[in-house]
Amino acid sequence: MSTENTFPSAVRLSGGYIGLVDQSAIFFDDPAVSSLSDRLQDDIFLRKFFVANSFSDLFKQAIQKEADKSHDSSIHKFVRSTYIFPNLWCSSHDNSLMKFFIDMCTHASRIFGKELERDFQDVCEKAEDLGIFIPIMRIEEDRDAIHLVAARTEKTFGEQVGTFYKISEALFELWIKHEDKGKMLEAWSYNIIKKHLTKGTYRIIPNIKLHIRQDHASDDAQSLDELTRKYSPAIIAGRGDYEIGEVDGLIQRDGRTIGLIECKMDKDVGRSDLMKFYGLVRLIGADFGLFLVGHTNSFKRDQDFENIRVIPGIVERSDYPKVLIDYLDSKGLR
Repeated sequence: MSTENTFPSAVRLSGGYIGLVDQSAIFFDDPAVSSLSDRLQDDIFLRKFFVANSFSDLFKQAIQKEADKSHDSSIHKFVRSTYIFPNLWCSSHDNSLMKFFIDMCTHASRIFGKELERDFQDVCEKAEDLGIFIPIMRIEEDRDAIHLVAARTEKTFGEQVGTFYKISEALFELWIKHEDKGKMLEAWSYNIIKKHLTKGTYRIIPNIKLHIRQDHASDDAQSLDELTRKYSPAIIAGRGDYEIGEVDGLIQRDGRTIGLIECKMDKDVGRSDLMKFYGLVRLIGADFGLFLVGHTNSFKRDQDFENIRVIPGIVERSDYPKVLIDYLDSKGLR
């Protein structure tokens, strides 16, 4: 079932600007992503797995031995093309189809053990608890016969030897299908801030494309729906006539933008990216900006640049997200 879109299609900004919300933002509010975000708070291994890496980083590129290539390619292609993750707990089998999936699980087990330091079965069970793996099919064996049984079917046909999971749409879009590591960092940061700002009239909106309003109409002359219809054709046509940039998120209170959020996982992120973000903060007239960096390649410590707070190394920091919450509190955002 698709996630319901709870975000506005457009956000009115100060001056002659409007923000259009990218449709990928709907997955940020998915319950499975919210549950995963909660688990990331104090689990560094999970952060490295889901935030510092994409699915392709782990299952396509992390080939440890020449003999692993076929297994690696198989599970990567199978998962990306079917939305299904296999879990078999028998170590070997004469049936060629069963062996095909056992090989996939063997490779996944090796990756889970190395990156998460967790047992393969434990990972699958925890993923099911979080709602990012949904059981759709049981694999049962009766003597030499293999039965594929719908997960909700009460009748059994033999001993269960495996499960096929449907991967939640949100996880698939943000981590498996999407090659941008920063997307999971954006989703995690959004959920941290949203959970903290539960009081007052705050709105936290991710994935904003900034556009210049060239119609010169007063704010009262056009509704947001009308503005969205006016600016959308240029985007659909791929012209981007009015687009001037984008931000990973913004914080509004009583219709005013008080904070902009930028998340970076790129290894080569540096001062030029910070300056570009600073320009957008000034342009929109936000009170402050949050520049959140997953690693410490370019920025080694927390620092302020004008009205922007730079927080680096957040994937492996035990004091994160506390330092982010403390900063928001210092700005009067509670």
